[in-house]
Amino acid sequence: MELKRRSFLRKASIFAGTAFIAKPLSAIAGVNKTLNTFANAQTVTVFHSGNLNGCIESNRQNLGGLRELSQLIKRQETAGLMVDAGSFLGQTDGKEVVSMMNRTGYHAANIGAAELRNGEEALAALLPYMDFPLVNCNYDFNNAQLSSAVKSHVIIRSGNLKVGITGLGKEIAGIGFKNPYQSLNKTAEFLKVKEGCDLVICLSNLDPEDKTYNNNNLAEKSAYVDLIVGKNGQKVSKGVMIRRNSNREEVAISQVGYDGVIVGKTSFSWDVTQGTKNDFQHNFLVAGLPMNNNSKQANLILTKMSKVKLS
Repeated sequence: MELKRRSFLRKASIFAGTAFIAKPLSAIAGVNKTLNTFANAQTVTVFHSGNLNGCIESNRQNLGGLRELSQLIKRQETAGLMVDAGSFLGQTDGKEVVSMMNRTGYHAANIGAAELRNGEEALAALLPYMDFPLVNCNYDFNNAQLSSAVKSHVIIRSGNLKVGITGLGKEIAGIGFKNPYQSLNKTAEFLKVKEGCDLVICLSNLDPEDKTYNNNNLAEKSAYVDLIVGKNGQKVSKGVMIRRNSNREEVAISQVGYDGVIVGKTSFSWDVTQGTKNDFQHNFLVAGLPMNNNSKQANLILTKMSKVKLS
C-alpha cells in the first residue's frame, strides 16, 4: 500500500493553541481488532496525561489529581481516547490509582520508571486490576506474567478509522532495554503499513533532557508516527511542538504538566470520502476548573510551570 502523506500543519511549531490543516494522509484500511468505538467516525480526539505520580486528590489550589481529571473528561462534549505517557504510579496504593484510572476511562498506558520502581513483580501484581492495556515496544521483561501482558501495540477502532498505539521508555537498571528509535520505527511501520492504521500514537516516557534518547530526536528519526505523547522533565514544556520526521513529514509532540493538573486534548479529522486527514486541533485543559476559559487558564498555568525547574 502506498502511503501518501502531505503537510498537515501550516507552521513548523505551535505553542498551546489550535492549528488547522489543509490536505493529506493515507487511504483508510479495514479493521481487524476493536478495543473501543468512539462517537464520531470522522474525528479522533485524544486526551492524554503523563507523570500522574499516583495523585488521586487535587493539590492546595484544588487542581489536578485523578478525581478531578476524571470529572474533566466526563464534562467534555466530545468522546475520545484516553491515554497516559507513563509514571502514573506513585507512593500511594497502586490499586487505588489503577481503580481511578479505570473509572476515568483510560484506553492505554505506557510503562514509566515509576511503574518499575518496586520491581517487575510489583507491577505484575497490579495487572488483574487494570481495565486498560499496558503498551511498550522497547523493554524485555523477566517476569513471565508481565512479559505476556504488556503489548508492543494496541489497535483501536473509531468508526471507520484505525488508531495504533505503542509505548516506549528510557533505560532502567535490571530491565531489558532496546534502542527506542529503532523499536518505534519497527512497530510504527507495522501499524501504519501492515495494519493500515490511519493514526499512530507513541506514548513516550523518555526524559526530555536526555541527550541520547529524547522525544525531539525520536520524532526526527521516526517515519510513521503522527503524535508523540510525552511527559515533563526537569522543566515543563509550554505547548505542543511540531518536528519533521525522517521523511520530512510532520510529527506532533505534546506533553503535559505533572500530577494530572494539565490534560492534553488533540484532535485529528478525516475526509472519509477522500480518505485524507484534513484537520488538526490541540488544546490544554485544567483538571479542577470549569470549562469556561479553561484552555486559556491551562496556557497560563503551563507558562508558570515552565519557569520552574523541578528537582
